[in-house]
Amino acid sequence: MKIYNFKWKLFDIEYSSIKISELEKSDKRMDAEFYSVFNIENVNIINRKNCLFLSDISWKITDGTHQTPTYINDWVPFLSALNVLENSIEYNSYKFISNEEHNRLIKRAKVDEWDILLRKVWVWARHAWVVNIKPFDYSIFVSVALIKLLSEYKNINYYISTFINSFYGQFQLLRFNKWISQPDLHLEDIAKLKIPIPSEDFQQKIKELIIKSTEEKELSEKLYKESENLILNELWLFDYWLKTKNIKLDWDYELEVEENHSTTNYNILKELDRFDAEYWDYKYLEIISKIKNYKYWYDKIWNLFKNKKRSIKTYNEDFCNYLEIWWINIDSWETNYSYMNINVLPWWNKKLLKKWDVVISKVRTYRWWIAIIKDDNIIWTWALTVLKNNWNINQETLFIFLKSKPILELTLKFNTWTSYPTLNDEDITNLYIPKFNIEIQENIKKNINKSFEAKNKSKNLLEVAKKAVEIYIEKEEKDWFDYIKNNS
Repeated sequence: MKIYNFKWKLFDIEYSSIKISELEKSDKRMDAEFYSVFNIENVNIINRKNCLFLSDISWKITDGTHQTPTYINDWVPFLSALNVLENSIEYNSYKFISNEEHNRLIKRAKVDEWDILLRKVWVWARHAWVVNIKPFDYSIFVSVALIKLLSEYKNINYYISTFINSFYGQFQLLRFNKWISQPDLHLEDIAKLKIPIPSEDFQQKIKELIIKSTEEKELSEKLYKESENLILNELWLFDYWLKTKNIKLDWDYELEVEENHSTTNYNILKELDRFDAEYWDYKYLEIISKIKNYKYWYDKIWNLFKNKKRSIKTYNEDFCNYLEIWWINIDSWETNYSYMNINVLPWWNKKLLKKWDVVISKVRTYRWWIAIIKDDNIIWTWALTVLKNNWNINQETLFIFLKSKPILELTLKFNTWTSYPTLNDEDITNLYIPKFNIEIQENIKKNINKSFEAKNKSKNLLEVAKKAVEIYIEKEEKDWFDYIKNNS
């Protein structure tokens, strides 16, 4: 294959020329993207190492059921691509299937400890995770691939997953993508993944980094949960659930449903102009009642926090850090920014964020993504409610309160049930919040700060592991050793 550069007045073109005899026979691909200069150069870098195909070191590469199962309210968890993260798993959000369906599905794909799960659909990264903890049985959907390594290679499973998550794993998988309306990896393409096999010392170092990262992540989740439980226990909402009753549907089957009827004075309905039954759902009234019965009193958020709405007319710089709702990290208070020319933003609606402001997304699927701003002079324009602390309640306590399950449930009361569901600023600022005592607030603040510190350590260790793999592929062995030594 030859690489050419064509220079012209307005642009440069780089292209490759390849003979039919040089095509990768196993791929049967002749599209230009597959043989782009970028792809060929990186394939050549990988080929400098001693490589094996994933199929050479695995005894089974499969995926979950290709049929959408029948979901039920409880029983056996059913995981999809949304649950598979980068060297970790999301065990807090999933659907359920029956035990009978689960037993049928695991004949195709039974997940065991030390297997590797791989996200194989959508435009997002193809994350991989070693099943190092399996608290319960579950089945998987077609969007997740299951990789079972041969016994002699099981000890390098952490290295394999980290390689897949690294640049050289991701670029191969994205190269194999079937670019249809929903980008997808076929199992035969996953099997063709080239994996450089390093020394045992390097494999062990990567394993240690991933295990340490997992420990820090678990510590972070533990501290966060402790903070949430402090609030829920104070409000007697920790073990909160609605009363239920059984409705007989036929001779053999009963359905358990929420006991959720309520009665409201007509004058109140008329005053609020809300006649929809959902608004007066019994569970919302119960949650509000718990808050109002708090022993140290309560108040509305707008009395305790300033709602920042005023637009700025001038900004001293030409460029700014700009916050969009989808750059709010749903797992922490972290935010990412885009460095933008201030003049391309709507002139009538530029607003300024300051350090320790609490931002709350209020639209569509991003609704109630919440963060605490840790930088000054950030610009935002729309779809956020911004609350400034006046020190009656610290921002960490507000953060945990708003993200707790009962309060997230309560916000559904105010939904505008349209194709684009939204909340108003007033829906948020009119929420009642208990005036937690100083000791509780300080405990929450301490736990949350430690939680996010542990989460950042976990993320940094994952990044060190990935970067070390990339250095091993690109350079000499001593280089990755020095990098790990200096950065972990």
